[in-house]
Amino acid sequence: MIRTSILACLFACLLPASPDTKLPRELNGIGFDQKLDAPVPLDTVFRDETGQAVTLRQYFHDKPIIPATVYYRCPMLCSQILSGVVRGLRPLSLKPGRDFEVVAISISPDETPQDATAKRDQYSRSYSRTAGPTG
Repeated sequence: MIRTSILACLFACLLPASPDTKLPRELNGIGFDQKLDAPVPLDTVFRDETGQAVTLRQYFHDKPIIPATVYYRCPMLCSQILSGVVRGLRPLSLKPGRDFEVVAISISPDETPQDATAKRDQYSRSYSRTAGPTG
C-alpha cells in the first residue's frame, strides 16, 4: 500500500502541469533556449562585482573555470547550487584562485554589483574562514 502511494506520488510529480495551471506573475514569459554543444561566446560582456565591464575571456587563462549561473537574491535553488559548489570543493587539495576559478554569473538583470560582492564574500567565508575573494 505504501509503495503504491509513493509510486503514485512520483508519477504525479513527473506529469506535466496542465495548460491551465497558473504560473506566478514573475514566471510569465520566462524561458530558455537550449543550445547544446554550442560554445559560450567568450567576448560576451558582463559587469563584475565592481560594476566594471568584463568579458568571459578575461577569466579564461591557464586555469580551469567552474561556472555557476544563478540569481544572487534567489531564496531557494540558486543558494543550494552555490552551497553545493562550496561543499564539493572543500575536501579537494585544489584551491580556488590557485588551481581554478569559480565564476558565478547572475541571470537576473535586476541584480547589482553589490549583490555579486555580497554573494562572493558570503561563499568565500563559507568555503573557509581564511579564504579571501580571490578565485
